[in-house]
Order: sequence, then C-alpha cells, then structure tokens
Amino acid sequence: MDARTATAHDPASTPPRTRRFRTPADVRWFLAALRRARLVRRRLALPLPDTIAALATLAPSHPPSPEVAWVAAVRASSRTRQVAGGPDTCLVRALIAGSLLAARGDVRLHLGFRPGQTGDPANGHAWLAGAGFELGREGAPGPGYDPALTVPFPSPRSHP
Repeated sequence: MDARTATAHDPASTPPRTRRFRTPADVRWFLAALRRARLVRRRLALPLPDTIAALATLAPSHPPSPEVAWVAAVRASSRTRQVAGGPDTCLVRALIAGSLLAARGDVRLHLGFRPGQTGDPANGHAWLAGAGFELGREGAPGPGYDPALTVPFPSPRSHP
C-alpha cells in the first residue's frame, strides 16, 4: 500500500485554518481514532478479516459522518506515526475510519491493485465505501486501481 496518500480530506493537504479542531466532537473522534490506530498497528500482521472483525466490535453506537471519521483517521494515523513510528498508509487509515463507521452496517474495505509490468512490485491501494460515500479512493495517484478484494465491516448490531 502507498506510504503517504494525500486525499481531499487529508489535514496536510488543506489550508492551515481548516487543520484545527473545530468542535469538541472533532477532538472526541480524533481520540477514538487514536485508540484504534494503536490496535491497527498491532494487528497488521494478522489476517485482514480477523482484524476487521476485531475493529468492528469497537464501533460506536452513534458513528460520526463518513467525512468526520476520515479526517479523524488521517489525523490519528499521522500522529501515531510521528510519535511511535510505523506505517501511515491508506490501509491503516481505511481500517481506522472503518472501525468508526462499522455501526452504519454498510461499510466495506476495498483493496485494489494497479496493473504493472512483469517483475514490478505490486502497487496497491485501500479505500472505504458504503451507501452514499467513498473515502480515500481519490487519494490514489495515477491511473485507477483494479479492485481485487472487498471485505465488509460487520455491524456490531448483527452480532449477538
């Protein structure tokens, strides 16, 4: 996955005035995303469906809007990398945002790969989609990625 995918919602790519937290809710979602960022980093070596299932159990009963979740995920991933090291990738951001949105019941993680020349390393990208939103896809530079895998975030409401 890419190392630093800039997106339209990435705080680093927006004017300084909009990088600040505007409301107490922004701070709340950022702190929730930070907790998930630590968990994601510990689970990156585990199978992706298991990681998604574990993250979905942490979904808040009243999730933020997709845009708010994405901004919180980008901020948390970047801050965690600055403080503790580790990856700040599209996959990490998508997993964090997906865990904040899982209670919606319509959140899917998409993994896509760009066709390349034989012998080239795989060039992949991760993004989220759901009813009425797609997050992180526009941040992929260059030609499109062919979707290879879609994994739904289970809704915590669907579990006993």
